[in-house]
Amino acid sequence: MLVKSSVPSLQDIYLREFRISDVDEFFNIAHDHQVKAFVPYAYTRFKQNAKKLIDNYVTYDFVNDFYFAIIHAESHKLVGAILSYRLAASKIIEVEYFIGKDYRVHGYMNKALKIFISYMANSTDYEALKFVVNPCNNLSIQILFSIGAVDPENSVYYYPLDWDRK
Repeated sequence: MLVKSSVPSLQDIYLREFRISDVDEFFNIAHDHQVKAFVPYAYTRFKQNAKKLIDNYVTYDFVNDFYFAIIHAESHKLVGAILSYRLAASKIIEVEYFIGKDYRVHGYMNKALKIFISYMANSTDYEALKFVVNPCNNLSIQILFSIGAVDPENSVYYYPLDWDRK
């Protein structure tokens, strides 16, 4: 599945499902010391864990979870990831994301999240996205504010999907 935007300013990146061939690029991005500092999961530390994670994404049909590779449209290179999980029996999806160091502070993560939000708002019946952010991750907090996520709790940001439903 490809998720692209019809908005011209968002067309330099797109989202797609992961492929087995993404393991090396995914791990190289996830293994970056800045990503590991804020995403403390085994797939950021060990390549075999990253491979297992990607294998699961490719092999199983996760009906309530959404996993996307962020792809640079010109180079077709994997530059980041958006991983989301349904919270228990709720209508809320928890979202984590990261982007490679060469693609930070260029607006790509902001664009990827806008595409993701549009997809979730118009292709699912979920009510909100929940972003849990390390309070020291100023760059991520800036991104969430720029897309309009609200912070009713410390370090937990919400984006009501009704804002984007057509």
